[in-house]
Amino acid sequence: FSGSAYQTLPDKEPFRLCCVISAVEKKITKKDNRPWAALHVGTRDSTYQVNLYPESFAKRMEGFSQRREAWKKAVDTGDKEYLESHVEPVDPLSPGNLVMIEGVVSKRDGAANLVADSVQDLERSLESTIDEVLWVLKPEEATKGFLDQLSEVLHRSYGATRVQVGFPVEDGSVAVAQVCGSLSW
Repeated sequence: FSGSAYQTLPDKEPFRLCCVISAVEKKITKKDNRPWAALHVGTRDSTYQVNLYPESFAKRMEGFSQRREAWKKAVDTGDKEYLESHVEPVDPLSPGNLVMIEGVVSKRDGAANLVADSVQDLERSLESTIDEVLWVLKPEEATKGFLDQLSEVLHRSYGATRVQVGFPVEDGSVAVAQVCGSLSW
């Protein structure tokens, strides 16, 4: 969807949104004092508020909290080995983070809201989301440089994403070939 088009989607319609976090309002539920967050996010074209309710919030923050506690302990005890092999954990909901949000549209009293089931680091989510990449290339001088760079990337990092290269032919179709090697994001 784009812009306010999500408001026309039916209740419980799933969505996937790749975006940047612009602001986070951390809140506490009135009923049982559990943390949740209202994420303000943006795409190239639109901005949205996505609610990350307590269960999903806890799931997203659990690993971060454990890593942050281990980091603090290492700092407090002067554990140089740990500190040399681990970077300081960064809040996964920090403004500026690129994320992929999966969730559902929630309709109540005629108003539509976006509710997140999961918020994942965009780069890490790509490998499990993208099965195949097809590069359609024009046969020109710059294409060789691109193919050289693609080959270098494929040899450097192996992954599960299939890679294909295609060239347009005169009848408007594309001649496609599977490339040896797969991408890892």
